[in-house]
Amino acid sequence: MKKKPKIILTIAGADIFSGGGVQADLATFNTLGLYGLSVITSIVTIDDEKLAIHPMALDVVKAQLDAIHDVSAIAAVKVGLIPNVDMVQLIAKFLETLNTEVPIVIDPVMIFKEDDKISVEAVKVAYQKWLLPLATVTTPNLPEALLLTGEKVATTTADLERLAEQIMIYGSQAVVVKGGNRLESSQAIDVLVQKNQTKREILQSPKLENQTNTGAGCTYSSAIASQLALGDDVVKAVTTAKQFVQTAIENGIHVAGEFGNVWQGANRNE
Repeated sequence: MKKKPKIILTIAGADIFSGGGVQADLATFNTLGLYGLSVITSIVTIDDEKLAIHPMALDVVKAQLDAIHDVSAIAAVKVGLIPNVDMVQLIAKFLETLNTEVPIVIDPVMIFKEDDKISVEAVKVAYQKWLLPLATVTTPNLPEALLLTGEKVATTTADLERLAEQIMIYGSQAVVVKGGNRLESSQAIDVLVQKNQTKREILQSPKLENQTNTGAGCTYSSAIASQLALGDDVVKAVTTAKQFVQTAIENGIHVAGEFGNVWQGANRNE
């Protein structure tokens, strides 16, 4: 009989094309030998190349979280898209009930309409107050890091370090700012900063021209959560996750239209 896998939870939105969100998380968990559970916060659809978010009713999210309370052996949690303040507070209260040794990875996905400034600001503040203090690792991409800090621009590795340090003020034990392809470099650069450690980890991988990168951020954070569940320390978890994402992008698939999704299954050892 095979050894039973550890159980890991994702709390995130659902992507109908399985590029990101819960579907990407579950694919990552499965590829890495974990058994994934999910709580769905919203459904994301695409119409005329525009994203639309359809939040789940708060009582439906609460019912999902209440059911998860019966699971006693959660090895890690990844939190993705949360579309409103009330849901942020609800999820934070759930996370506070978990064993303090359970790693929590917060991916502050903030996808809102460009003209919806009020919602963006309110959710940002809710993340800062309720979720980031609970995070083992927080994994913003560059636009999200700028939003969380109120900064306007970042163009260098030193800027990424500064953003990570500012985000850590809100309580996260570690922060990975994903510069990705956004810096002027031949490398995709991310920076990891940890609480009470002066050393900064600079993670680099060759930039890819592939257009199969939908879900890269979700996969990155869920791979970090997976590696933490498997017992890795933060540095090893982040380093391993970055390579996992690189392989998933390189071998991504086109589902609909010009752009495509990362393929987590490319990392299987077969």
